Amino acid sequence: MAIQTLSFISLILRPYVKQPISTDGWKSLFGQVDPHRNFDGELMAFGAMSGQDIDRIIHDLTSFGYIGPDQGDQSDMVVSDMFSGASNIPSWIELADVKFFDEAMPLVKA
Repeated sequence: MAIQTLSFISLILRPYVKQPISTDGWKSLFGQVDPHRNFDGELMAFGAMSGQDIDRIIHDLTSFGYIGPDQGDQSDMVVSDMFSGASNIPSWIELADVKFFDEAMPLVKA
């Protein structure tokens, strides 16, 4: 499954991890699931217009028990934005250029 990185700033989370996640964390995540837009059963995407919003999402996720995006392969999430691409990509995620059948559409990252 591919999740297109969202406009501006995106955070991609692998919700199912080995360490315990708080009950409040699961409630929060499942309250935000939209299987047509941000969750494929394996990865979950969050988008924001500002770094402050992404920082708040990261804070919430780490308070639930997830490992932040600055921990390399141990990270449970990765942040990308439209200007610098992705940073600190853990091995469990891969960015790919996607070309549509309609060749007039530009490539997107997924």
